[in-house]
Amino acid sequence: MKEARRLDIQQELERAQEALGAARLLTGRYDRDALSRAYYAAFHAARALLLMDRLMPKTHRGTFQKFHEHFVASGRVDVIWGKRLSRLQDDRSLADYDVGFQPDPELVHARCEDVEGFLDLTEQLLSHQEPEA
Repeated sequence: MKEARRLDIQQELERAQEALGAARLLTGRYDRDALSRAYYAAFHAARALLLMDRLMPKTHRGTFQKFHEHFVASGRVDVIWGKRLSRLQDDRSLADYDVGFQPDPELVHARCEDVEGFLDLTEQLLSHQEPEA
């Protein structure tokens, strides 16, 4: 794998960890923002995985569609991850655009746990799978 792609993957992982850290700090006080940050953590982790396969969709929707196609539908990751990421997308949309939405801190905590598991999975896949040249 080219060094530039390795650096891009590492930067995506760093952004994912930073966003998850922010989500955890915001939980219980600014829960809508915490959900949004949790979503971005998953988004950056998914981008890191797609970069491994030399894929870089231009949109958020495209990122998760390509993730589903190349990792969930292909069997590289369990279907549960596709479902968890879909729930996170829905929650983020509500948090960002529905002014009446007030998530429960326990829901936010659960989504952060999901994202933490996804980041662990991402790092495992990146370390055990030979990227395409």
